[in-house]
Amino acid sequence: MIGLISITLLLFVPILSGLSLDNIGDLRLILIFGAGLLFIAGGPVSKDTSKRTSSSHNPLSYWVVVMVILLVCIIASTMISASDVSIMVSPLVLPATQAYFLNLHKASQVKMVKYCLRGKAIIYGVVCILDQMVYIGSTNDPYDRMCRHLMTHYRSNSDLQLAIKTHGLRHFKVVVFEFITLPAGLTPAEIKSYLAVIEQRYILLLPRHRLYNKINAKG
Repeated sequence: MIGLISITLLLFVPILSGLSLDNIGDLRLILIFGAGLLFIAGGPVSKDTSKRTSSSHNPLSYWVVVMVILLVCIIASTMISASDVSIMVSPLVLPATQAYFLNLHKASQVKMVKYCLRGKAIIYGVVCILDQMVYIGSTNDPYDRMCRHLMTHYRSNSDLQLAIKTHGLRHFKVVVFEFITLPAGLTPAEIKSYLAVIEQRYILLLPRHRLYNKINAKG
């Protein structure tokens, strides 16, 4: 019975905890759970027969030791995951924001971001919550731009995409620094230049080492 309960916990705790394969720390925990599952399912080895005994005859102390080992591994792994990118990272003070969106690993949330910003000209940021690195951009077509950053990863900032691949979208948020009212009669090229000037102002507000951006804004 104890073995059955332990195996059930090992199967469902990662799922119920919302662990994800797109995150290194989560993957580490899932592997630990899997190793524990195999260890428990195998049972202890009999000294006399060199064969694994039935789990129903295993002493209670065996299961206690197994669960303690797993608990220590989980705690250690969690501490390592949290310290991988968070040690010595000072808080980042962002410029005032007019909107923000979290839980970007959920498809429904990404759709909401795209539709809420659709048709607006904005200066925006994509922020890594773990190490507080920021990509600052500008666009008059947020729907297309958010698709590139968060879904297709096509024609997006390469450093930002590497960070998303490393940490997972669950550890990022989209912020809107400013909604821009564009002057009438501008051509697409003029709109891009107009927004790039404002974007550059925001880039200069943040420390260079906290930016995924290159030196100059491109719109």
